Amino acid sequence: MAADLIAEESERLGTEIESYRPDFVVVDTPGQMEIFAFRASGPYIAKELTREPKALVYLFDSVFSSDPLNYVSNLFLSAALYNRFFIPQTHVLSKCDLLPPEELNRIVDWSANPNKLEIAHQLQRPA
Repeated sequence: MAADLIAEESERLGTEIESYRPDFVVVDTPGQMEIFAFRASGPYIAKELTREPKALVYLFDSVFSSDPLNYVSNLFLSAALYNRFFIPQTHVLSKCDLLPPEELNRIVDWSANPNKLEIAHQLQRPA
């Protein structure tokens, strides 16, 4: 319901935001991402809140993403979001302080080299 209420106010909010003439605006969505992204109000808000160029920032929870299958699940979900909004998207690892640097580097390597992701998955599977 929060997303629907924001949609009703998006034009007014957009006018107010523009009155400040900001260089950047960061908007965090209400509640669970799925509620915002997969309701009609989500893309509407993203479109109407501002006419300026925009992008989505998709947060990969680093602890969740340290498992190869969970990492791939995040990739699929981010692809679904891209197909809902059709605006540029960037992936950001969050909660990085909860993992040792070598695990973080492994996740980053997966994004740059899908073969490393496949190898990590194969090593994890039972024989």
